[in-house]
Amino acid sequence: MIGTKLSRDGNTPPQAILQSTAGQQTYIVSIGENLDAETEIVSIEGKQVVLSTNGQQRTLHLPSGF
Repeated sequence: MIGTKLSRDGNTPPQAILQSTAGQQTYIVSIGENLDAETEIVSIEGKQVVLSTNGQQRTLHLPSGF
């Protein structure tokens, strides 16, 4: 995970900036969007993103100091 973008006014959905490890591609995604056929964005908070891959959830965290 590279970062998150949260709305200050509440009108824009939160976004996460993610980078793949395999293809070195960068994605900007919102809650409910899919990264691929199996992976959906479940939640986005200030320093973490929750993904669901084939029904299994995992949490990505920003490194300390961000």
